[in-house]
Parts: sequence; C-alpha cells; structure tokens
Amino acid sequence: MLIRDERDKTEQAIVAVQQGNREMFATVAESFHMQVHAYVSALVHDSFDADDLAQQTFIFAYQHIQDYQPGTRFLAWLKSIAFNLVRDHRAQAQRSQSARRFLRDQIARRASESVGGDAIDVRLEALEKCVEQLPQDQREFLQRSSNRGSTLDELAVEMNRSGAAVRKQISRLFELLRQCVERRIAAPSESSSSLRAQA
Repeated sequence: MLIRDERDKTEQAIVAVQQGNREMFATVAESFHMQVHAYVSALVHDSFDADDLAQQTFIFAYQHIQDYQPGTRFLAWLKSIAFNLVRDHRAQAQRSQSARRFLRDQIARRASESVGGDAIDVRLEALEKCVEQLPQDQREFLQRSSNRGSTLDELAVEMNRSGAAVRKQISRLFELLRQCVERRIAAPSESSSSLRAQA
C-alpha cells in the first residue's frame, strides 16, 4: 500500500510538471536518481561516463516530459531514454576510436618504411598533438573520413560534394599532418601555429 501511495505521489508530481510546475521535476528526479544511475553504470562501467549519462537522462526527460504518458511506468521510460543515450555514447566512442586507430595505422605504416620502432612512437605522439591542433571543422572531417563504416563516395554524398573533391581534401589534410609531424619532431615549439595557418 505504501509503495502504491509513493507511486501515486510521483505520478501526481509528473502531471504537475506537465501542467507547468517545472520546479516539481527536481523532486521527481531525486526519487529515481539512484535507480537510473545504477542502470547506466551497469551499461558503461565507467563512473565519469555514468554520472554524465545519468544527468543527460534527466535533462532529456525534463525537456520531453510531455511525451510521458501518465499511468505508465516512469522508471521504464527513464531507462529507455538512458539506453538510447548509452547507445549513442558507445557509437560515438567507437567512431572516435576507429578514426584514431586509422590515423595511427597510417602514420605507423608510412613511418615503418624508413625508421625504427622508437621513432615510430615519437611520430605517433607528434601526430596526436597535431590532430588536436586542427580546427574543429577539420577534426570533424577527419573523423568522418576515417570512419571505416562508410565509403568515401558515401561521405561525398553526405557532404554534397564530389568524390574527387573529398579525396583531394583528405590527401591535403594528411599532407598537412605529415608536415606538422616533421616540424614537431624537428622543432616542437614551432608546429602549433604553422598547422593552424595552413589548415
């Protein structure tokens, strides 16, 4: 009976939020925070990501509270939101890892043709710093073009550009990164401003 009374109070609070009393959502969120956080933690196994995704879950729920149907299970609705956010988080992480792995493979393959293992490690570290210094739009393009889940022709269609133009931009970007790596190895303090000026 007590559980049912608590559930009824929660539903009443949610309806109040839907009717415009947005301050009541803090009470609702507090009631479910531990359960949502535990659910997310079981999916991502990282405390920082779990904290962030749990918070995102309640932000999304607050912004879309009108989508909830009173009388259904609010916790289940929150979990469905959390699951979708975790899925998107995993996809984004996988794309980032794929791009990073692709870049490392490329520089390692090229470097191995003329240098030893220690030099390759130095070049990989320099490459990572050069990528970090790229303008945001260039980093996003690099990530998209390095995603092996799609072809360059598909990327060209998404960007409303020709395949030749995309390939040319990729080639130019790799050349800029190669030059940045060489400059950073030769003179670490000079590579940052030079790469931004050319990108």
